[in-house]
Amino acid sequence: MIRNALLCMLLLAPCVTSLQANENTNYSVAVELARAKKIDLLVEKINELNNAFKLYVYNTGDTNADITKINIWSGNLNDVSWQNYDKDQLTLIHNEKSSTFGNLFTQEPSKEVLSFLLNSNSISPLSSVDKVSFSLTIPHDNKFMSFYKYTKDLKETTTVEISDTPPTDKSKIWYKPDGKGGYEILSWSDKEGKWVSYGKIGFDTNGSETSNNIVVKSIDELNTIPSTSGLRAYVSEGGKATEYIYDGEKWVKATNESSGGLFNGDSSILELATSLISKAGGSIASVSDAYLSGHKNIFTGVIELTKKDNSTTNGYWTDKDGKYVIGSTMADINTHGWPDGTTAYLPKSNKTSVDVLRKINGQWFFIADGYTDIARNMNEAKAYSVWNKKDGEYFRYSALDYWYSTNTSGTRDNQTELTGSSNGRAVFSPSPLTKKYLSVVNDCTVDNCNGTDSTNYYAGNTIDGMYAYYYAATSPKNKNSLTDAIPVA
Repeated sequence: MIRNALLCMLLLAPCVTSLQANENTNYSVAVELARAKKIDLLVEKINELNNAFKLYVYNTGDTNADITKINIWSGNLNDVSWQNYDKDQLTLIHNEKSSTFGNLFTQEPSKEVLSFLLNSNSISPLSSVDKVSFSLTIPHDNKFMSFYKYTKDLKETTTVEISDTPPTDKSKIWYKPDGKGGYEILSWSDKEGKWVSYGKIGFDTNGSETSNNIVVKSIDELNTIPSTSGLRAYVSEGGKATEYIYDGEKWVKATNESSGGLFNGDSSILELATSLISKAGGSIASVSDAYLSGHKNIFTGVIELTKKDNSTTNGYWTDKDGKYVIGSTMADINTHGWPDGTTAYLPKSNKTSVDVLRKINGQWFFIADGYTDIARNMNEAKAYSVWNKKDGEYFRYSALDYWYSTNTSGTRDNQTELTGSSNGRAVFSPSPLTKKYLSVVNDCTVDNCNGTDSTNYYAGNTIDGMYAYYYAATSPKNKNSLTDAIPVA
């Protein structure tokens, strides 16, 4: 030790410099770790605040929610709960599709801090960060989207009052939030001297409207209840319950006698596949536009469709040339042997939009408008084949949660694999034969990709909005044998 001390005395400057360098390095690492932890805590807090916002809306039916209202309702949130990275206040803007938390930083963050935010594991793959406004947008789930939109539409109806306490105006229909994404519907009964329940309306995880035995005493009472297409209710008169269905504009009988009546008028493909699928054979509907975009918009102008009945299914709608068919299920359209080239329409499970199919080589193919459409919107097609009409490829779904390209016979052709999984490259089955792998997720880190922190470490090119990866098992930077740069032959 004496010898080392003497050396430091003789070589004072170098010793001090070495000690300072080590101290600076340790300090820098500690600072970066603290910043990364602070970002993760901020994102986790925002996720909790978003849950508090949703609970507030579910329990109050108030789509004009703001920070003050949420704090008062929750009882355990305050201004400190909404502090941003720099201890100023976050902002909240919301609509039926998403919540946006703004003012994450009061001052422009360093590149390192912004990189920590962009790569935080606490951010859902479906959420997005705006690097200009420094905001985080979190999309709503289907159930909350439907509840939010339904609630906003309800507020347009003057006969309705949404509240967790009884209305002072007893002529109102009282929609009482149940706190779970639904409403109990009540009206005042002078005879009973209390608010009487008609039943409940809610939404499932797909966003589809559900009802729990809505029963009223007259059609006049039923007409006071706002609804959306497809909802069913009962009018109980003289000991007989008559079922009604809401067709988008009014309540109509859903009995065999009523559904046996002819329909003649304008409609949409979605209505024909849902609320009007039970109309009697011989009904006629005119559809002027498919209201579909890109390569799914198969026709323009007006087509006239006729309802065909079937004793074992709901039947189907078709045009006089048999080029188009609309059903509520695959069983509906398969009651007839449609030739190749026929276009079919089926409602998605949430009944808010339709899938488009084409008959090819004797099989039904779901039509997709690009790779991203397959990854995000083809849940109903997993048991079938998909035709990516935009890029001229066919796909099948793997139980490992990715899609692989095929020929029209369903045989893998080693052109493309793609996935919408939050696990990114990890779900693929890599092979040197497959040309490209596409993911909606950028799962790059400094260790497994070739980019820099300014590009979130991704160095490749996106294809149809998806991140492209390539087989490179020997690359020093890969994940599951896949890298972001096209290997040099």
